Amino acid sequence: MRRTPEFEATLERAKEECRLLGHGFVSSEHLLLGLLGYREGAAAKFLRERELSLSKLRQEVIQQVGRGDGGFARENPPPTLRALGIVRLAEESARIDGSEADSLTLLWALLKDRESDASQLLSRLQADLGSWAAAVEERIGERTRRRPRTFFRKGERQRSLQAEMRRWKERMKGARDVLNEQMVGQHGAVDRVVSTLTRAWAGLAESRRPLASFLFLGPQGAGKATLARLLAQLLYGDEERLLRLDMEEFGSEEDADRLTGATTESLGLLTSLALEYPYSIFFLESVERAHPRALTKITQILGRGFAVDGQGQRVSFRDHVVVMSVNIDSEYMERTNPVGFRQSTRGLRDIEEIEKDLLPEVERGMGREITEKVDEVIIFCPLEEPEFRELLSRWSRELESKLWQRRSLSVEVTSEVTEAILAESHPTPDALRRAFLRKVENRLAADMLNGKLKAGESYRVEVADDEIVVVRKRS
Repeated sequence: MRRTPEFEATLERAKEECRLLGHGFVSSEHLLLGLLGYREGAAAKFLRERELSLSKLRQEVIQQVGRGDGGFARENPPPTLRALGIVRLAEESARIDGSEADSLTLLWALLKDRESDASQLLSRLQADLGSWAAAVEERIGERTRRRPRTFFRKGERQRSLQAEMRRWKERMKGARDVLNEQMVGQHGAVDRVVSTLTRAWAGLAESRRPLASFLFLGPQGAGKATLARLLAQLLYGDEERLLRLDMEEFGSEEDADRLTGATTESLGLLTSLALEYPYSIFFLESVERAHPRALTKITQILGRGFAVDGQGQRVSFRDHVVVMSVNIDSEYMERTNPVGFRQSTRGLRDIEEIEKDLLPEVERGMGREITEKVDEVIIFCPLEEPEFRELLSRWSRELESKLWQRRSLSVEVTSEVTEAILAESHPTPDALRRAFLRKVENRLAADMLNGKLKAGESYRVEVADDEIVVVRKRS
């Protein structure tokens, strides 16, 4: 049975956890620790998304089975029969699917054994083992699946199609809330994107064209790439389904042929990616800087739903979402719409007026076919102080959670810090993010390096004498 390096590394990490705890045999709980301990693995990502940390899990194992005295510890501890059964189940499942055993298949096998110590431990942590196993199954399928019209097992086509439609329906029902929770200040953009995808789900979009196509217009840092990344997670359950291409690299006529292939480069970058990742989102950044020949190729894909590579092979884009982004100078947007672009005053009519002003400028530079072929044009408005304040609050919460999970440090970033950073001039969210990193995260990292912060203690990040400092909380 073929195993991936990820699978082998997870098993080695399980042995390491076994030795660390002074136990003599690798049991199911050590496999679980190994899955979470190998941070680069897909299973570790799945478990972290469900707010499991290695330190928390290790403490739960110690409470459940205790530490060993090391008397039976050995350099290469063997697996128990139950652990060996879980490994064999993972290998057999991968063999049936025609793939290699990796950390996700091992996690799935572990969740299927409801009598193991690992499953009992997860149940005490309020994990729903059934729904977790189903989610892992879906992630395995999403990662390896190709076009369902071709790759269903015999007799399963109709049932699998119906299951996929149900999953998509459930995703789309809560899509607006999910996306708005993670986006800042772009409710109008989210609404248009979700409406377009809902139309595709209902079967009202043209079947020969890509699943959906968008033209994102807005200043740098407004959230265009963020929304594309969130769509990959929403639609396909994996942010890595976002395929980003900087269109500035296709600024010459010769480079434009590299998109779909030519006699000198037969495969083509865009077409080869479409074949390798048929369920994914193409995010074409700075499309306004591409050569007109490259824009023509993209327009043909939007209209026909396929491209012909240098080998004469017809490559379909029907299962893809195509997102093109155009950076619009924020000062120009404010100058042409001084009232409509203020977050506090603009409404739907303002957005429509802005679109009327912007589209002629875009068409003048890129041609009218692009705006005519896309399913929807999405306007991203510049963010202002209320949105900057929300971003800082979100980053502070994420930092507090990260320090607690990774370093067992209880840290509170006070509102004074937010006000101090906002008092400075930050033209874009990216500049604001850099200021937060320099003033807050760098300060914490330096104090940790110098031994000023100790695990288990509580601290506050506050402002003193116009400086951001870290102080210990008094009990």
